[in-house]
Amino acid sequence: MIAMMTIGVFFLLLVLVYPFACAVVTLYGALRKRNARRLDLDGACVEQIDRSIDRSKKTAFTLSIIISFFVVAPFIALVVLTDLF
Repeated sequence: MIAMMTIGVFFLLLVLVYPFACAVVTLYGALRKRNARRLDLDGACVEQIDRSIDRSKKTAFTLSIIISFFVVAPFIALVVLTDLF
């Protein structure tokens, strides 16, 4: 029972956590690109920022999977199963 609940909670958390992390990374990248354009930096700098955003999103995906599956989902499943709250 706990294994099925952990997997269900994991997917629910992944649907919530990963888009939030991507939104934060995208917002930060947009601010960096706006500052680069305001300072009249060349297009190569903007391309580098875009590549940095893509790498950050891949890292955010990996981290959100690890944190959701191994840290938060088992804790929530145990709390629900033991009726602590």
